[in-house]
Amino acid sequence: MTKMTTTMKASARALPSPTKAKLERKSEPRPAGLKWPHNDTGQRDLFLRILSETANVSRAARVAGIGASQVYRWREKMPKFAEDWDSALREALDALEEVLRDRVINGIERSHFHGGEKTGTYKTFSDALLMFYLRAKRPDIYNKGGTEMAVERTGDDDALNKQLDAIAARVKARNAEKDTK
Repeated sequence: MTKMTTTMKASARALPSPTKAKLERKSEPRPAGLKWPHNDTGQRDLFLRILSETANVSRAARVAGIGASQVYRWREKMPKFAEDWDSALREALDALEEVLRDRVINGIERSHFHGGEKTGTYKTFSDALLMFYLRAKRPDIYNKGGTEMAVERTGDDDALNKQLDAIAARVKARNAEKDTK
């Protein structure tokens, strides 16, 4: 086994397991003149699994031992493969969205150091990340471009509402501080 093959297999093993059940993929007829590699189902399934975990076409192709241009040709010529590809990307993006939402609500824990020694931890919250999330989820409310935003809260997500209240209080305090200067 070559060093590259060993590295690719090690990379595939090092990836986290999928967050959702594996996608069921069935073989489809190959269009004339389009060849799958000798281990087509295994490489194709590995490509789609890695894509569903990383949302990275180049990495998925590399780990599966397939050229990126080849997988794009397969996508163009094989509708079932294109559907599986889209499904794998949706799964990866859903997982990323879960991480983003968790960071918005719970913040990111950071280490505090003093004199070269860890003295504790603290959480940081990103107002920019929160706005990015809200603009993506509720563009009709948060993409208006004005400084005043009407926020209708449903009470469905108490943690998010508390986070929004905390951010609003910080913004109000900053504005009051600017007005006194």
